[in-house]
Amino acid sequence: MRDAELSLRVLDALGGAPEKLILEIGVWKGGWSSVILMNNRFTRVTGIDPYPDFEDVKLQCGVSFEKLGLSARYELFSEQAEVPAGAMFDLVHIDGLHTEKQVLKDLGFAAQRLRGGGVIIVDDFMSLWFPGITSAVFQFMLSTEFRIFMVSGSKAYIARAESSTGLWDWFLNRKQDFEHTQIYENLSDTDTNSPYVQETDILGQPCLIAGQPKKPGVSLKTGSWGAAVLRGIVGQGFLLDVSRKLRRQ
Repeated sequence: MRDAELSLRVLDALGGAPEKLILEIGVWKGGWSSVILMNNRFTRVTGIDPYPDFEDVKLQCGVSFEKLGLSARYELFSEQAEVPAGAMFDLVHIDGLHTEKQVLKDLGFAAQRLRGGGVIIVDDFMSLWFPGITSAVFQFMLSTEFRIFMVSGSKAYIARAESSTGLWDWFLNRKQDFEHTQIYENLSDTDTNSPYVQETDILGQPCLIAGQPKKPGVSLKTGSWGAAVLRGIVGQGFLLDVSRKLRRQ
């Protein structure tokens, strides 16, 4: 719920025209893409996933998007090379093969196709089971101008250096608006008696911590078969009551 809300609010933070083009590297059952498409009608998603030995999952994902009425705003490619030359995106979500080598490749491709001011979200950042992802993210940042401006329990939110501080400010200034997320500037935000009041930063860039809310928020339902229901998130283009749901197959 937390990262679904954060992903949707990133689109709001980007500003500009409401229409947003999104790239997802690693679609699997379509859960993340369906959340975006169902709750922001101005988005279009391009997915990349070869589905090696999982043709049944690919077919079921397609059926799910069709039943949810999302197919017109979604397209799928098997390889990065198939994405039309010149196609640029406002937001890239990376959740593909969880190896250091592949994540570095995915980050490089994302950087090439990311519009100015855009955001890259990397799943399973700092995961105990996938340390190669964390290594790849830091290697990428050390060789580029990209920086992390926010982390959650499972994702890193990355932008070019000239945009990172603005995005940091945007989320910090709206921390009271979130239903599923508590935005922290540093550890003292969780405990006023804590001596840890230093700025939380990564490679010189201030970094917000997106934690669980102190109080339960509104309901967000997701299914591994690609359905999602999000209620009560206020933002440009959000559908405030999406109640369609697919039956688990």
